[in-house]
Amino acid sequence: MLAPTKLNHRLLAAWLQSPLAADARCRLIFVGENHGGDYGQALAATIAAAVGGERIHITGFVGADSYADYLGATDVAVQLRTDSRGETSAAVFDVLAHGLPLIVNAHGTAAELPQAAVLGIADHFRDAELAAALQALRDDEGRRATLGATAGRLIRQEHHPADVALHYRDAIERFVGQAPAAEQQRVLAGVQRSVPELATDGPALQELQRALAANRPRLDRPRVYVDVTATASSNLHTGIERVVHGVLSALLQLEQAQYRIEPVRLEAGRYLHAAACTLRLLGQPSPALPEDEVQPRAGDILLGLDWVADALPLNTALLDAWRVRGVRMLFVVYDLLPVRRPPWFPDGIAEMHARWLQCIGRYADGLLCISRFVADDVRRWFDEHPPGRREELPLGYFYPGNDPAAARPSSGLPADAASVLERLQAAPSFLMVGTIEPRKGHTFVLEAFERLWADGVEANLVVVGRQGWMSEALAGRMRAHVQAGTRLIWLEQASDEYLERVHDSARALVAASEAEGFGLPLVEAARRGLPVIARDIPVFREVSSAFASYFDGDEVDSLVEALRQALATDRPRRLPDADAVLSWQDTTSRLWGMLSDDRHPQWLPPWRPRA
Repeated sequence: MLAPTKLNHRLLAAWLQSPLAADARCRLIFVGENHGGDYGQALAATIAAAVGGERIHITGFVGADSYADYLGATDVAVQLRTDSRGETSAAVFDVLAHGLPLIVNAHGTAAELPQAAVLGIADHFRDAELAAALQALRDDEGRRATLGATAGRLIRQEHHPADVALHYRDAIERFVGQAPAAEQQRVLAGVQRSVPELATDGPALQELQRALAANRPRLDRPRVYVDVTATASSNLHTGIERVVHGVLSALLQLEQAQYRIEPVRLEAGRYLHAAACTLRLLGQPSPALPEDEVQPRAGDILLGLDWVADALPLNTALLDAWRVRGVRMLFVVYDLLPVRRPPWFPDGIAEMHARWLQCIGRYADGLLCISRFVADDVRRWFDEHPPGRREELPLGYFYPGNDPAAARPSSGLPADAASVLERLQAAPSFLMVGTIEPRKGHTFVLEAFERLWADGVEANLVVVGRQGWMSEALAGRMRAHVQAGTRLIWLEQASDEYLERVHDSARALVAASEAEGFGLPLVEAARRGLPVIARDIPVFREVSSAFASYFDGDEVDSLVEALRQALATDRPRRLPDADAVLSWQDTTSRLWGMLSDDRHPQWLPPWRPRA
């Protein structure tokens, strides 16, 4: 391929000012395809206008056989280069292998060729210098023969493919033998000879192998190990799982020039690479890949994205080992509800959550909370229950995204979807989204609707969410309700696709939780322009003040009045304020900024232990 870096225009200019241009026995052949832009057009125009231009040719693309024919018919070859990256020209060695006299300029690796094998000119040559070299070889047949013979010997003796392959083999073997892994294998073999009990596989040998691996020099970028332990073994797609899916999906799409993202899961006192979970998240087939133990290095980060309250406090030896290796550990806190309101949760959850808070409070280099409210609550909790640490604990917050389509959305509609959606559109429908559990306020909302129905108000209550813990009585009441299936519609299993259709058919979302860490259903509804009627609690004020109206959670009449107003006004759907629309890429960008910058504005003043 002709190109400016091959100085074809310089060869053409030197040819035209040399006596060869006027010699009817001499031809200049450019073997290759012409440049497709202005450079190629200029070459063609110069040739067309030149005296003797009919003896100058650009062949166009040629196959291997034709290329060999041109080499066989050539008397003198010219190979020029500029602006190279240090690469070796294959064409130069093709010419030398054919025993041809060769003119090169001293650029890049061409400057290393023996003077006896080529006719060399300066790297930044003058046209007259190249013209003189062409004329010299044209007039001296003996010199052409000597250069050609020397070139052939050079290839046979120093660049023969078989010899080059052996050099590559020896270099690879030398590099492998000098690699850190090979050195550690030699150390391991020496220790095994000295300590017989390490000669067979067992806990002692495995511990030695882990220690050697941990001390191997880093050859790549540091890692961000993202803990997905609970989500990796769960088919749920609510709350925490949705955040894990959304953030991890966005993390894996980052350029990863600074860190490499690697999901991990905790098992039997070790962190393992979570290959199956990662492939499933990416929508790829999940072959039985090995999930080896993670061997962190200094400069790595452990991001506790998942809630692993049951297992993490039992693995403090692992956290100690990672801390010794220089790993920075950050954990996400979703809420403190189990310790703040134990009656809302099954037995043992409050104690488990308290142990987890003490664990991360001791080991964390920073806690990332999903709202400012949660961060403030963590500060208050540690004031009341100080973790076992002497140094301050950085606290920050970020907001989860509200784009379900970017967080591994589920799809599919049930057989009765069309009839259900028709019922929702036939009367004003109010939507509740979330697992049915004591704090979510379903009983409160049901009582408000029962008052409306008793007054003859035509309105639907649509509940989307599975039955959770400690909700047997409420679930039985809803299933046996006189309005069940007509005005009271409970969708226990709804895909993201189905939920979107329900959103589009609803008049407003009702968020009645007594407490939350964030309130993802509110912002997901607002993203679709659906009005939100929310219980007046601090975290809902924080995350939805731009688009929600509020009711007093202590008075059912307050919600009844808010519902009547919504029925009377029928507010048109509108897009929320820009601040309410947050993609998972936005969320992850802010989270990434916090990992990289300890002065990021969403880092708050740290918690400080009392003197």
